[in-house]
Amino acid sequence: MKFDFLKKYRLLSLIILDVLIIIAFAQGTLGLYQNNKLMSQEISDERARQELILHRGVEIANENWKIEFGGVNKEAIAGSFIPKEEILGFITTLESMADKRGLQSELDLPDFNPNAEGLQQISLRISVNGSYAGVMRYMRDIERLNYYIHMSDVDLTYQPSPLLADENDAGGVHLVINALIFWYGYGS
Repeated sequence: MKFDFLKKYRLLSLIILDVLIIIAFAQGTLGLYQNNKLMSQEISDERARQELILHRGVEIANENWKIEFGGVNKEAIAGSFIPKEEILGFITTLESMADKRGLQSELDLPDFNPNAEGLQQISLRISVNGSYAGVMRYMRDIERLNYYIHMSDVDLTYQPSPLLADENDAGGVHLVINALIFWYGYGS
């Protein structure tokens, strides 16, 4: 009888132990699931917050370009920015400087919008071919202009003409300048 009693409790204790292990495992799994769900929500919230910060940063950058010159004398900034009415004259000046130096030139303003108001940033690509001396003088002429020109990339290469074996090949230098210019449209 005593033997049956211990056997019975041993079996009962094993069953209780198994049930406790299953309950502990279920709680651990449920806890991990809830923790994972919470972490997923936190990651989602952080991603949304980062996107909001990025969006606000873009808005701030855009607002920085919309400079208001309320009390500023507009003539004071005319020395740095190209006035809207003079953009064609500026391009003509660049072309005539190249002609003066005996260079072939090509100018490109891919994102120019003549109807835009306020401060505008415009990409400018200048490409000239000619003699080394002419190209260097042309670059010096550009530096002497009264307008702010930000040259982001300058590429100078020499490509000798196969027809001329002379070292003083007048057309072998090729200059490409990628720049940013700024003009201000005051409105009508």
